[in-house]
Amino acid sequence: MVSTLGALVGPNLWGSYQRSSEKTVVYDYAYRLKAATRGVTEGVSYGEDELSDRAGGGQFPLPDDWTMESNTPLYFMPSGVTNGAQLVFLSPTQQRWKLVLKALDGSPWVETL
Repeated sequence: MVSTLGALVGPNLWGSYQRSSEKTVVYDYAYRLKAATRGVTEGVSYGEDELSDRAGGGQFPLPDDWTMESNTPLYFMPSGVTNGAQLVFLSPTQQRWKLVLKALDGSPWVETL
């Protein structure tokens, strides 16, 4: 009985743990972006290819085996106000994650696609 229950529950628990870990990676990326703009005296902008410049040693490298599939241009003013952006990541488990940085305050929202 216990082994049957473990066989049914175990994979679901592991999947939940994996999704939670991946979601944390995406939120951490958002917070690194915002932290990099604190204290700047001029606006900071990133184009569609600048954020994903992992091979070229870009400022915001992704963890190993993660890729950025797309992103919209992103701009931070010295006050911290942003135009907002959407970034789509592909995790090592082949799950797509969408990070939305909301306009004005840049607060992050993460969801799976």
